[in-house]
Amino acid sequence: MRLRGGTAAVCAALTLAGCGAPAASAAKPFTDAGSLAAAVRQSLGKTGTVRLVMSEESGTKATEVEVGLLYNGPHTAVDLRLSNGSEMRMAGETLFFKPPSAQPDQLGSARRWIRFFPLAADIYSRAFWTLAKQTAEQTDPLRTVDQLGQAGELTGSEQVQLDGRKLTHYRARLDFDRVSNHLIGFIADESQYRIRSRLAGKGVRIPLDLWLDDYQRPVKVTLDERPMTRFDPDVTGSVLTVQYRRWGTPVEVAAPAAELVDNLGG
Repeated sequence: MRLRGGTAAVCAALTLAGCGAPAASAAKPFTDAGSLAAAVRQSLGKTGTVRLVMSEESGTKATEVEVGLLYNGPHTAVDLRLSNGSEMRMAGETLFFKPPSAQPDQLGSARRWIRFFPLAADIYSRAFWTLAKQTAEQTDPLRTVDQLGQAGELTGSEQVQLDGRKLTHYRARLDFDRVSNHLIGFIADESQYRIRSRLAGKGVRIPLDLWLDDYQRPVKVTLDERPMTRFDPDVTGSVLTVQYRRWGTPVEVAAPAAELVDNLGG
């Protein structure tokens, strides 16, 4: 499957915005997904910001994007930047996109920002809104935490060193039937139907690995979608990795200057 805007992510980590870090815990590793998810949710609080890097490997291909995420309950804002110079900003019902530097003028706007309208019927607007909504949903850490608690099963844990830091590595499996909306809800309806029909009831489990610090905040998360290919060869199995770089870093998702914006589909 493709990187969801560089997106898909299983993301579960922020620090409290303006409230300081949660207290470190010296407790033993959790033994069930529900308790682990509850502890992570408590550490996240109600508001937060984070900067992260998501990468996806599919066969011999690899894609990487940098994401700035700000969320507060139902309000999520995303600033997504790709290595080719393109950028997407989405806050509420506002979506702006800057084309890649190597491809100026594909949509008639040479390196200017393009504003997309949510109810527009043209193909570009629909595609970008699908991408933006899916990115916002899949990078919402509380959404991921809830799915881990509701559809996850812990299979093991260990104390490890990663980049010089002492972390707890948790291994888990997600029940595909219970998280399919999170995994494939962004693709075309006909493809969703095909995948659900082929995988439903087959007991497919999606491996999820989490590396948590002493504050129960993820430092790294990986999601392995390759088990899906066993029952649907048309699915391109991939491994998504999310690395959390900075918790509590200010993230501003502001509209570009009006004179730099062209409207599409408005």
